[in-house]
Amino acid sequence: MPSLGAAHPLLVFGTIALFLLAFAAISLWFGVLDNRVPLARHGQITLVHAGYMVLMVAVPFAIFSLIYAEMELGASRVFQESPTRLHLVCTFLAVLDAVRVYISWAPPPPGAIPTPSRPVPLQEPSPF
Repeated sequence: MPSLGAAHPLLVFGTIALFLLAFAAISLWFGVLDNRVPLARHGQITLVHAGYMVLMVAVPFAIFSLIYAEMELGASRVFQESPTRLHLVCTFLAVLDAVRVYISWAPPPPGAIPTPSRPVPLQEPSPF
């Protein structure tokens, strides 16, 4: 059985997954992230708690951690640090891109300052 040092992918991906799962649980339990984000559900877009987005972000790290656990502990395979670091960076970039797309769908909070990507609808002037 290989020894698990600090740079092993099982520990790296597993630690990130556990941190994100704990943050999602705290967020959902105590309402830390109280804003809502859109989610396509049954053909309609519904607004769900942002803690669910954190759960979705944790999923890739948890899956890769389980795969690395099977390969490291089950097959006694040893991974080099450089490809593992590259895999971690690619996973972070994919997660950040998913968050960017998700945030771009989110409706602006009430009282938000309009930006070019989120213009404020024009209201017709009142006759009085």
